[in-house]
Amino acid sequence: YPQLRKKLRDLIVKHGDSLPALDPIKDMKIESQRLLDIRTKIEAVEEKISTSPITLKTQDTTYSDSLESYTEIALIDKNLSTLNQQLERLRGSLVLEEDLQKMMRVLKRMEYIDENNTVLRKGKIACEITTTDQDELLLVELLFRGVFNDMEDELIVALLSCLVNVHKTPDQFDPGEKYHSAMRKLYDISAWINKISSEVGIDKVDDISVPTLAPVSSSNVNNEKIMPSLIDITYQWAKGAKFTEIIRETDAFEGEVVRMMRRLEELLRQMATAAKSTAVGSQLIYQKMMKGIESIKRDIVFASSLYI
Repeated sequence: YPQLRKKLRDLIVKHGDSLPALDPIKDMKIESQRLLDIRTKIEAVEEKISTSPITLKTQDTTYSDSLESYTEIALIDKNLSTLNQQLERLRGSLVLEEDLQKMMRVLKRMEYIDENNTVLRKGKIACEITTTDQDELLLVELLFRGVFNDMEDELIVALLSCLVNVHKTPDQFDPGEKYHSAMRKLYDISAWINKISSEVGIDKVDDISVPTLAPVSSSNVNNEKIMPSLIDITYQWAKGAKFTEIIRETDAFEGEVVRMMRRLEELLRQMATAAKSTAVGSQLIYQKMMKGIESIKRDIVFASSLYI
């Protein structure tokens, strides 16, 4: 192959690194009408590209700067579109400013915050209560109005069970005459909170974390948030009844009762902490809550495992 190597060297010397492409017809002797047609189309397209205004402007520095600016704008538009999509996803979970202002007005009227939005005594206590399903305002009012002061320890436990119970209360449910007075106080405070909420324009009471008011009649104390269906068996349990005895008096599953009792113990502990705090400072209520914990925290309900 000496002659081939010599020709290659001559080509490299003549053309350097830019060797010309082989012509498929002249050099490679390919005779095909289809190839000729394709080549004609390619040449026509290349001619259009070479004479295009865009091609001619690429040699202009002003055009290059404009193209760079356009690229930056396109990137900004893309990022803006992405941010708008994220904003739309978040908007559904954000509280509208108007609703937030209404909630703030409720808290001001109830003296949980002042005119400067500074958290007051009631507000500090409400922040400490996290066990119940959005009943913090109701519980704080029970504390500050002295509802528990003259109430029997076991009755306090039974009353608070209404706020951690999730077992559905039947229609026309009557918990019993001995609970009517305590339940009436609970619903009176709930009605007061609802009234303030309505006056500031909050339609859904759940938005401010308080239950709706049940009918005044003591024979019907059903409510979406206040569930007294297990109030009597909780009272009996606090009085020392056996688990087998109380479970026969309800259609709730054993697991529902155990779960309610454990949530109740946590709520009583938080209420005891609130009562002992400087914001309330009631040793009496603190002792009542601690006695309530002692009365329910026993036996199978608080066993570490039900299999033991």
